[in-house]
Amino acid sequence: MSATALARNDDYAIQSDALALDDVIAEIAQRREEFERLFHVPRDVIAKLKRAGIYRAATPRRFGGDARAPAEFLAMIERIATADGSAAWVASFGSANLYLAALPLATQAAIYAGGPDQVFAGGLFPVQNAAPEPGGYRVNGTWKFASGCKGADWLGVGIGTGRPGEAPGKPRTAVFRPEQVEIVENWNVVGMQGTGSHDLRVTDQFVAEDWTFVRGGASTVDEPLYRYPTIAYAAQVLAVVNLGLARAALDVANHMAGGRKTTTGAPQLAGTAGDRGVVGHGAAARGGQGGGRCDERPGVRRPAGGGTSTLDRPATARSLPTRRRARSRYQSGDGANPPRSLTNRAQAIHSLPSS
Repeated sequence: MSATALARNDDYAIQSDALALDDVIAEIAQRREEFERLFHVPRDVIAKLKRAGIYRAATPRRFGGDARAPAEFLAMIERIATADGSAAWVASFGSANLYLAALPLATQAAIYAGGPDQVFAGGLFPVQNAAPEPGGYRVNGTWKFASGCKGADWLGVGIGTGRPGEAPGKPRTAVFRPEQVEIVENWNVVGMQGTGSHDLRVTDQFVAEDWTFVRGGASTVDEPLYRYPTIAYAAQVLAVVNLGLARAALDVANHMAGGRKTTTGAPQLAGTAGDRGVVGHGAAARGGQGGGRCDERPGVRRPAGGGTSTLDRPATARSLPTRRRARSRYQSGDGANPPRSLTNRAQAIHSLPSS
């Protein structure tokens, strides 16, 4: 096990050195300029996110994880995003252990031998062809946009194997230890600098078949969370970062609007039509669409009538219908647009700095 002492309590592993998420968020807010300057979130912050439970949220309970319902994890990521979008983006990959559940159980046991708080990051595209060898594949290539790679315990890259019958559009992922992968530090951007979405380069590395999985493939873990659609969840955790950023923009806009006075005697910004429009638009967006409503957790939407959403309760059936999976993924992308529009409008009206 890891240096963190673990004790069993029913199906959960309890962290003896756990941190409150609010305390970690407060530190993130103080250090966000550091993340921009470094072009990544430092490992000591990743370690604190581990202690707050972010990187065991999608770890199977059989390996000491929490296997949290998606709504619980999405609420955690939204809270982080109000402090810093880059940190939330990196933390959102705490859900990526759902991908790892498609690996053979023996491989997962090796991954979690060091404890349930494992950080998995990767650059899946462009998919690179791997040469088949006995027992596995020989991997070479370069991959883009590996967010959070500098703080990862495991790194994945997308490979094409040429295997007959493999699902198109679902690349196979090869899992490596960080020392097997070169991080090409070329993430030089404006905005979301702290995500550290550098390139990955692998040179002449062998990966055993048992250390590869199909992205979005069937889980080998028989627990409720791992029946949830993997690709849709990956979209949802990123969409909710936008919700947190929009929430923070609204908070700043409201604060500025109420306190800023003009020299001409014009009304404060809080009294202008533009400001009222932004705030009203934000309330409508956060309240859900199509008659939905929000519960007490920001950004988590429930259907009208108080029914329990799929986000709150992972599927109990062996799998979800294809149509339901597709709808879930579509709604994730659609749900990211109102927060983005809202944030842009708030910046335009109040001349907020970009983040």
